Amino acid sequence: MVSVSGEVMLRNNRLQIEVSNMRVLSGEEQESVNLRIAEALDQRAEPEDIPFMVESEVLDRLKPEMQKVAKIIRKAIFTAQPIVLRHHADADGITAAVAVERAVTHLIRENGGDLDTEGHMFKRAPSKAPFYEIEDITRDLDFALKDFVRFGQKLPLIVMMDNGSTEEDEPSYRMAKIYNIPIVVVDHHHPDESTDAYLDAHVNPYHVGGDFGVTAGDARRRTGSHDLPPRCRE
Repeated sequence: MVSVSGEVMLRNNRLQIEVSNMRVLSGEEQESVNLRIAEALDQRAEPEDIPFMVESEVLDRLKPEMQKVAKIIRKAIFTAQPIVLRHHADADGITAAVAVERAVTHLIRENGGDLDTEGHMFKRAPSKAPFYEIEDITRDLDFALKDFVRFGQKLPLIVMMDNGSTEEDEPSYRMAKIYNIPIVVVDHHHPDESTDAYLDAHVNPYHVGGDFGVTAGDARRRTGSHDLPPRCRE
């Protein structure tokens, strides 16, 4: 981290600085800048408070955790952390995942990502089994570690949609945690309490007195973008 001073001017209609002095920051100065960056990033990642399209006490009680998941996803985008979106390959899993995919890819483009970068920054993959299989996490880790070694990419955030709440997911979670990979879950299957030890956030209607009748497709949460179709905003 450095401090740069100089003369601000236009070149080819773009701002530039003719640098006259540059010095490395350390100690309290560096900590102060780090704190300001972290606070600004945290504020920017905060999702808008968007009203639901239906009246539901269960969704209202789920909203704080949904906002937490949205904030984690937005912060990953703003810090150039890749996102792996895993979902059950059925109707509600696909519905939820495609809505999140549209919001995420739009926000990546909106923040300067091109199509090639987006391919590295976001991957959506359905899972045949109703849980995160060892084969799935092995494949995801293989791609992530190759990108980390070859391109210096950060290790990804794993987002689970319509999957991820049960003990059957835990062997894969333990593999992910070896590399300190964060995981968030939006699911509606009956949760096992032990899974929360591996998760950074967990949206599940059973946590607030609901049941499987509120699907992952109902509980998806918009992560950015005003111009998405209404059904993709929540």
